[in-house]
Amino acid sequence: MRRMHIYQNCLDARLREERILKTKNWIRLLKQTALLRDPVIAFEFEYFYLGPDVDRTVLGQVGPDSAAVEGDVKLHNFMFNVIAKYQEGIFHPYIGAGIGCAYVDKADLSSSLGGVSYAASDSNYATAFAWQILAGVEFSITKNLAVDLGYRYYATKPEFDSTDIEFKTSMVTLGLKFLIF
Repeated sequence: MRRMHIYQNCLDARLREERILKTKNWIRLLKQTALLRDPVIAFEFEYFYLGPDVDRTVLGQVGPDSAAVEGDVKLHNFMFNVIAKYQEGIFHPYIGAGIGCAYVDKADLSSSLGGVSYAASDSNYATAFAWQILAGVEFSITKNLAVDLGYRYYATKPEFDSTDIEFKTSMVTLGLKFLIF
């Protein structure tokens, strides 16, 4: 009976040791991953403008006539972003997310029924919650200058008196950054 107890204790110790070794290997692997080795968390405030053109879109049929909408929508976006960036070397991959607000102007958007244009009866301006996801890579040219190739998924859904517009977009961006700090 005593031998079984000793054997069981040895087996438990080996299993614990294996778990610790496996955990240490995972930690070592995570430390070798680019963003976890030397990450820098950055906070930024951002403004960007979007001016999508709304092509003539048929919304439905009303008898023999069709109801359509077309024109321009203007979005002024104010975002607060949190970005994790790898700092070593000259290539700096990053990921991030942001929240903020969008000021939407649909004054240049018109609707028509059977070819006759109608002015909107509700407000042409709205402010709405907006969010985005960011990913990309910066290439350092000098200490204070970098080229940025990025991806952005952006979404907002402003609500007007009688119209709701859901705006979602994926963008690939190319930029030149001047770093102050």
